[in-house]
Amino acid sequence: MARPKIFVSSTYYDLKYLRERLERFIRKYNFEPILFEDGDVYYNPNKPIDQSCYSEVEQCQMMILIVGGKYGTIIKNEKDKANYNDKHVSITQKEYKTAIDKGIPVMVFIEKNVYIDYETYRNNTVSTIPKDFKFAHIDTTNIFDFISILNLSVIKTFEKVEEIEEYFANQVSGMFYDYLKQLQDKKQDDDVLTSVNQLKQVTEIILSNTHAIAKDVFKDNKPEYDKIIFKQNTIIIDFFIDLFIECIKIDFDYKEINDTLVTQIVDLCFDTILNNDSVNSIYDNNSFDWEKYNCIYKDFMKRLLEINNKIKITKFNYLSFLRQFKLNIMSLIIGDDELKKYINDKMIYTFKNDILCPF
Repeated sequence: MARPKIFVSSTYYDLKYLRERLERFIRKYNFEPILFEDGDVYYNPNKPIDQSCYSEVEQCQMMILIVGGKYGTIIKNEKDKANYNDKHVSITQKEYKTAIDKGIPVMVFIEKNVYIDYETYRNNTVSTIPKDFKFAHIDTTNIFDFISILNLSVIKTFEKVEEIEEYFANQVSGMFYDYLKQLQDKKQDDDVLTSVNQLKQVTEIILSNTHAIAKDVFKDNKPEYDKIIFKQNTIIIDFFIDLFIECIKIDFDYKEINDTLVTQIVDLCFDTILNNDSVNSIYDNNSFDWEKYNCIYKDFMKRLLEINNKIKITKFNYLSFLRQFKLNIMSLIIGDDELKKYINDKMIYTFKNDILCPF
């Protein structure tokens, strides 16, 4: 039976005791821990050693990342840095980036004292910290640069390994709950989709009749005919926007909402979850590609936090409005700049007034 692989990423010598403990703990869940010191990583003789680690990360289903006081070994193509304190990327940092790029969930744990040093560093400007200043729990401030990147993920600080084990157990339980909930939601969505397809057939008949009647009535007045059809199409778009509102909710401090932020979010929607090519790739060859669906879903969530990391997503039922977009909206807006502008403006208004809510 296939077992989930969990890659344990950290520096080795300073956290060896912790890695050994986690390996035993992970096996209790019947998962497969991947640690380079146990020979779990295949080292391709024709590639640099660190490249083999990144390749192994891509084959895993989860990563546990532990950050202590040591920054770690420099990746091969940066070995020519003048000294260890110069800005550079460590193998551990590259492992984390590999996991994020592949959409692999990462649990991030940082030693509490290291995070306290980071907060001290962040609350001061570089100019106020003497060059020869030594922090108590780290070997280089490169660790702080790494932590600033990790702040895009959920961070758990720890003092004892038991805290990592407890958090891991709770998260795995939550993931299993989400999986079971997704199975329920998929069944409900399939039932809804059947009804939607039936409704779509009726709608197409009505629209066909409407077009035929309008063409006959306004055969000598094309501008008036185009106006009626445009109005009809905006009603369909308005219906989709109402559904969109029901399926997505984002908490955000209302005082910080501005036109630039809203436009960025709407642009992101049309670049990811409402992108014609992306949606078509999910429904490739009339089958539903769940892997592609999850990649687009995660890409949207990640990039939304990159726009502003204070955003908190409280509801996101992508599947429901995705199908509506595929069935009823894509064909309307393809090649119609006026309708594209209408749905874009409507989305901006909707995000500003209905979706972005104060905490």
